Amino acid sequence: MDAVQNQAPIFSSPYYYDNALTAESMMVYLTTRLGGIDEQIQGFFKSQEQSEEIRAAFNEIKRLLNELSESTDKDHSIKGKEDVLASIASTIDEIASMDPNLAERITNDLTTDDHILHVADPGDTNIVYTTREVENTRSYFDNLAGQLESTAQMNMIQLQSLMSARQTAISLATNLLAKHDESLKKVVDNIR
Repeated sequence: MDAVQNQAPIFSSPYYYDNALTAESMMVYLTTRLGGIDEQIQGFFKSQEQSEEIRAAFNEIKRLLNELSESTDKDHSIKGKEDVLASIASTIDEIASMDPNLAERITNDLTTDDHILHVADPGDTNIVYTTREVENTRSYFDNLAGQLESTAQMNMIQLQSLMSARQTAISLATNLLAKHDESLKKVVDNIR
């Protein structure tokens, strides 16, 4: 390595600088930059796909809540179907496979009073919910869906920014190659 550093420069022009940014080094930089941007873009695509799957799970839970039928009890209670609570728990398990922290938060929030998962035995076929519990749970998932939508919109803004940065890097690389090719042609023409 020292032998290479101690050699005289190939060009003895006063305009040559040892640490000059060459076309080749600029292309390496742009290639690396493009690779990094592409990884970030792929990450946003995966995040958007995951958000869609979570949104579908929220919709499934809301559909299950709608399956609960109102009873004629004077205390405004709702009779639970046999498998509704188990299905909701199963859907939360699906969310856990995508986002364990979100699933844990949902479980913790829905096991509090005035939500439907505070019932001790999800296998009980004679579960009776109050209208308030079901409405609070519906409202809870509406709020979560709104938060998910806000996050998705912010991700789309960041994705647009990354796409713009990617286009700029490609444009720079294209211009750099064109200028480099033009310079080589001028050198060849001058030699002739």
